Amino acid sequence: MKQKVIFIMGLGHSGSTFLQLLLSSHPSIIGFGEIALLLKTLKNQSAPFDLPNCSCGKKPQQCEVWNKFLLDYNPNMTNKELYLSIIKLFQVHFPGKILIDSSKNLDSFKEYYSTYDKNLIDLKVIFLSRDFRGWINSRKKNNKRKNRKDYGLLFNSYKWFYRNFRKLKFLKKINQDFLSINYETLVFNTDQTFKKILHYLELDFMEPDLEKACTHDIFGNRMKNDKKKNTKVYYDHKWMKENNTVLLYPLLIPPYYLNKKLYSSD
Repeated sequence: MKQKVIFIMGLGHSGSTFLQLLLSSHPSIIGFGEIALLLKTLKNQSAPFDLPNCSCGKKPQQCEVWNKFLLDYNPNMTNKELYLSIIKLFQVHFPGKILIDSSKNLDSFKEYYSTYDKNLIDLKVIFLSRDFRGWINSRKKNNKRKNRKDYGLLFNSYKWFYRNFRKLKFLKKINQDFLSINYETLVFNTDQTFKKILHYLELDFMEPDLEKACTHDIFGNRMKNDKKKNTKVYYDHKWMKENNTVLLYPLLIPPYYLNKKLYSSD
């Protein structure tokens, strides 16, 4: 029997944690978070592993899902072999359910999925984008909080453009079917967008309820572990009050064009 996998593709700071919580509130879907980041971290550490808490509230070594995987972890296995062992782990704990991999990045997608066995995995890709002005504002806040350098509006606008364009180009090159979702639409028109996603996944519609979300996510933003906040979404409107991108419009035509295309394709 094929394992259905939802791969969330997009950029960080685009709402993938919220999307995963929303999807995993459906009884047929379980969120496993950023699998690629988990494997990368394990490769760079030696046992016992120092990992963030799972979203179930336990240390991964005590989590009923991740415990056996960490005990059996073999650093000599390739990432693809490790990924397939996670698929088997998922099937043992959640038979008949759909797995969410919110790794987002293109390199992970190429490594795990572009050559996947279609007899084993039924792949569904959700391409999640965020208005580039909101994305830049979110990155700016995050860099400030972590005391990291911010490279400014023009650089970040083209970073957003290049990374999204590259992902879309690859999906079209390999003829991969995908559903494009815009974060703003997801937040402000949640029920309708959720219904659209479930239709793409060939699932019956159920009212979304984040309190029912079932995830075993080791990596993800702070929202995944905050039980008081993970049932609410607060949209930062600050970027809407600024006109700096308007003043630079002639220099930002490509990002503006792709931004409009992604929004209209939702």
